[in-house]
Amino acid sequence: MTDMPTSRAADGSRRLAWLWWLLPLGWMVLIWTLSAQSELLVSVRSGLRDMLAWGAHFSEFAALAAFLWLALRKTSPLSQQRMLAATFFGAALFAVIDELHQVFVPGRMPDIRDLLVDLAGILVALTVVRWLATRSIE
Repeated sequence: MTDMPTSRAADGSRRLAWLWWLLPLGWMVLIWTLSAQSELLVSVRSGLRDMLAWGAHFSEFAALAAFLWLALRKTSPLSQQRMLAATFFGAALFAVIDELHQVFVPGRMPDIRDLLVDLAGILVALTVVRWLATRSIE
């Protein structure tokens, strides 16, 4: 009978595991909403506009990768390597879909450079996540 509170707590935490997915899904909604805007940086000079846009792309997708990895880490039995791979491919797929989505937004168009910056953000985030994970093990 003394094991009952522990098993109830475990059942409760398993039932609430889906809450970890709200962070990456909410972040995807934010990225999608920003991509649906005709032009966010209209009044900014062209060279500066590109730098700001690439900084936004890099940080948006770095954060998405971190949020996806955290959700997988908290809810999935995958190994560390498989979690990293699943995170990379999930975030990269969303980056591709997000660029293609811009075909349907007036004043926007997909750009391979934006996609490459998205992928760089994902890779940097996963490199940091992996480094932090190995440091916590030692």
